[in-house]
Amino acid sequence: MRDSHFPVTIKTSAPSLDGVIERARLVDALAKLPAAAKWLQAPSGTGKSTLAASYARRSSKPLVWYRLDERDNDPAFFYAEFAQAIRTQLRLTRQLPKFSSDDHERQHEFAQRFAAGLSGQLAKPVLIVLDDVHRVTNEEMQRALAAIVAAAANGVELLFVSQPIAPTSFFDLIGSRQLALLNDADLRFEVDECTVMIAALRISAAHSESIAALTGGHAGALVLACELLRDTDPKSALGVQTVERIHSHLLTKLVERMPQPQRELLLQTAFVTQLTRSIAVALAGTEAALQLDALVESGILRRVGAGETEVFEAHGLVRQGMQALTHSRLGQAAARALAEHTASTLIECGQTEAAFALLVENQSTARAISVLQQLAEHYAARGQIDLLMDSIAKLPAPDVHCNAWLCFWTGQALLRIDEERARVWFAQAHSAFGTASDVFGMRLAAASMVIAFGLEHADLRELEIWIQRHRDVGGETPIASTERFEPTLLMAIVCAALMQGEYPAQSKSLESIPRLMQLLEMESVWLSHDQRVQAGRLLIEHARVFHGDQIQASNAIVATRRLIQDGIGGALHRGRWLIAAAYAHFEVGNTAASLEYLQQARALAEQSSSLRLQFELSLALADHWMKAQMLPQAAAELDRLEHLAGACPPAQRAEFARIMARLLLLQERHTDGLRWAEDAMRLAVPAGFNGANLRKFEVELVYALAANERLADALTLIKQHDAVPIEAGFAIAHCLQFLMTGGIDQHLRSGLKNARQINFLNLLDRARQPLTRICEAALDNNIESEFVQQLIAIKKLKPSPAAGPTWPWPVRVKTLGEFRLDIGGRFYRPSHKAQDKPLELLRLLITSQALGREFAEKSWIVERLWPDADADSARKSLDMAISRLRKLLECEDAILVSEGRVRLSPIRVWTDIKPLRDALADVRKARDDHASSRARTIDQAASSVKAVLTHYKGVFCAGEEESPWLLAGREAIASSVRHVLLTADSILAGSPDSDLIPALRQALLHDPASEDLARALMRAHLRCGQKSEALSVYRRLRDMLSLLMGLAPSSETEQIRDRALSRESQ
Repeated sequence: MRDSHFPVTIKTSAPSLDGVIERARLVDALAKLPAAAKWLQAPSGTGKSTLAASYARRSSKPLVWYRLDERDNDPAFFYAEFAQAIRTQLRLTRQLPKFSSDDHERQHEFAQRFAAGLSGQLAKPVLIVLDDVHRVTNEEMQRALAAIVAAAANGVELLFVSQPIAPTSFFDLIGSRQLALLNDADLRFEVDECTVMIAALRISAAHSESIAALTGGHAGALVLACELLRDTDPKSALGVQTVERIHSHLLTKLVERMPQPQRELLLQTAFVTQLTRSIAVALAGTEAALQLDALVESGILRRVGAGETEVFEAHGLVRQGMQALTHSRLGQAAARALAEHTASTLIECGQTEAAFALLVENQSTARAISVLQQLAEHYAARGQIDLLMDSIAKLPAPDVHCNAWLCFWTGQALLRIDEERARVWFAQAHSAFGTASDVFGMRLAAASMVIAFGLEHADLRELEIWIQRHRDVGGETPIASTERFEPTLLMAIVCAALMQGEYPAQSKSLESIPRLMQLLEMESVWLSHDQRVQAGRLLIEHARVFHGDQIQASNAIVATRRLIQDGIGGALHRGRWLIAAAYAHFEVGNTAASLEYLQQARALAEQSSSLRLQFELSLALADHWMKAQMLPQAAAELDRLEHLAGACPPAQRAEFARIMARLLLLQERHTDGLRWAEDAMRLAVPAGFNGANLRKFEVELVYALAANERLADALTLIKQHDAVPIEAGFAIAHCLQFLMTGGIDQHLRSGLKNARQINFLNLLDRARQPLTRICEAALDNNIESEFVQQLIAIKKLKPSPAAGPTWPWPVRVKTLGEFRLDIGGRFYRPSHKAQDKPLELLRLLITSQALGREFAEKSWIVERLWPDADADSARKSLDMAISRLRKLLECEDAILVSEGRVRLSPIRVWTDIKPLRDALADVRKARDDHASSRARTIDQAASSVKAVLTHYKGVFCAGEEESPWLLAGREAIASSVRHVLLTADSILAGSPDSDLIPALRQALLHDPASEDLARALMRAHLRCGQKSEALSVYRRLRDMLSLLMGLAPSSETEQIRDRALSRESQ
């Protein structure tokens, strides 16, 4: 529909200068203006355009001529046509920036980009003439034209031709001398210029002074006057002596003197702006149409182009005069009828926009609306939204709202830039279709409404209503492949399913997906390029949400990626496609591709300055960084986003609050996270989130409550509000009940089993401390261990201080009983002797723990590992050993160095010394409580002792090279354990000794001459009634003391032996 108004040639053709009088004084005045941009202002018909063409001929620069009209108030139209004119007339090879739907929000910035893009392609100076600038009345477009001037590079000369003076948007340019005005030049023809014109037109015996006086030197009037005086006595024609009256009478006199065919042609085509031969034939007949060339020769008409692009244009003065003459000669009724007939002819000849303008002017509202309905589809497809809305504004709103298809196409146009406004028009269309009992139209309007909701969750308060209306009119029924609106209807089915989280029961709607994939290959079936991109995004999200079908998501990405690469569609929808693709890649672990797509979306957002895309992108980036556990980057994104959130629709404010709650919970700012999660819920409900859409807010609140140890409240929310899908809800509920009751029970087993079966890796995602406790308990009891380890790895959970060896530590070291090093779950065997020093450093750091030190001073380490080296060499050796040890452990942060101290990372390295030390400390506390008579049950004390006995597996670093520092650590551990055993003997007197006896035996085995241990073991045997075992211990002790020390047992030991002998005799 490119020619729906008139051939574009007329917009890019300068006035012909054949036979034009050279007006050197005015051309010189233009040339002397001191700025690269010039503004030529004068009334209609004074020869402004001809003067601009004369100036262009003298300048000899490559020329771009562009004549503006009312359509250029729409930036999408202006930039498309202006760019085409520039590329054609300057023969540029590269594309200029394309105006997209997103650029409506930032027209000033786009104008700067456009000017920069043009300047970058120019190899030499050019002249650009913008004629009839006064036709652009839209203030935003006026500011855009001013921005083009400001951004144009040196060598680009701009000449604006206008009836009024420059609007206010150009005042800054005038003040900065970037724009010069020619508004005081006298464009009236002087006497000598009139003489030249009369001679050129071969008018004899005319008095130039009289002609000049008659016409006031007005160029248009001069042409009429000269044509009127051709072959007549000028004296008899000079009956009217005033300029005011000559202008109103010259045309009438001229028409009276014309041959009948010429007069008929001008009268019958009076309402045609741009005349073609076919229109002339249709309106005035074949004979009259033959007069077109004669009227061009006389100067009444102007010819532009040739052949199929030939167009004839009357001067504005002539056109206005002929319309007035038509009304006076034919009468109002006949003139209106001619205008109606002209409009019909224009439509038949493809000038639909001109027909619409004529019908509006003729107040033919019904026909104008009918014509605009046809144009609306064209405007929607091309994104010419302002042009459509300006046309609608010329018509009565109630009449517009009654035309269902006009409302529908207006909604489609607005869907490219503003889903909320689009929904208003789709609702009007649905109502109008309903009034006409058009069920298919109602389905189409309801489908479009559902799509509008699905593309942007800005305000969902009526979402459920429209989904139900969509169903009521058969929205789920099969769609014929021949249906013109098949893509729209299929997209609505997918949108409804995505927003509700499920397809209707017994629905065959899943068949929509392969069909949509097929349609993506057919460019002609889509209402716009944007719609194809939107469909591609929906397919990606559908594959990601339903069944986790990553193959389908990948297929959708591949099928539609070329649209993004080719720049098809607006930046907003391309950016949303990129965000959806990023999510799909992230969920299969391809974080590099995910980030690349998000960075491409960021470039689009910056290029288009789309606030909505910036908001959605920042949310997606924050989500990406949080999933990657890169919280500082996520916080930076949300900081950038916060200033936008206040101006966003309710649903987006709710989303922002939810994402903020997630970040705070991951930062372990649990109280703040709970507050934001509660705020998100309060915002979500009035914003229209419900059902599946509300679940994510409820889940965030559940996790926030759990993170704050409000487990009962979290469990209540899960049960009362169906906060998550059933399977996930079961898993969360069981795990919460386990946390509330404690102990290993069926709840933990059932919860993790459900989570594994549905691969629910977001189990209590932001409640990290409770989740860590669940994982530790599961691993310690071998419950769903593989799934739990996967959960720990994906969520990068940190172990609690109480985490045991079953946790998937990067490094695990056992030193009690034997030295064993596991790296990444694999037993480490040194392959060569070069690793001796790093391993020695590792044993020394563990020995430091055995000695009760959290950190080891560098000086302390150096003294023990490099005692003979000088200070500098020793420090360098230590640094080298630390680096080699980190490499050996395959974990850079396994060794922490700070302020001259070195330690093993408590969250990367597990050693059996740490839990043993914790257990020893607990026993010492039990001893102190017992000594001070503080309440602590025997069972509690026994549990503490049992923990020590469980952790102590044998001598520290048995079999390792016995350096002095290692022996010191070994003795420290043995002494502490021995002390615990002796403490247990005193505290637990009379309690079961099943755990204590084996431990005492093992300790005595390593220290066979220790009377303390022997006596404790003898007493334990006696408490168990094992008299002979007690006497056996005594005899071994007596023998060892005699053999090793030459001593006899002490009296205290002998007393225990006597008790054993006494009990044995009894």
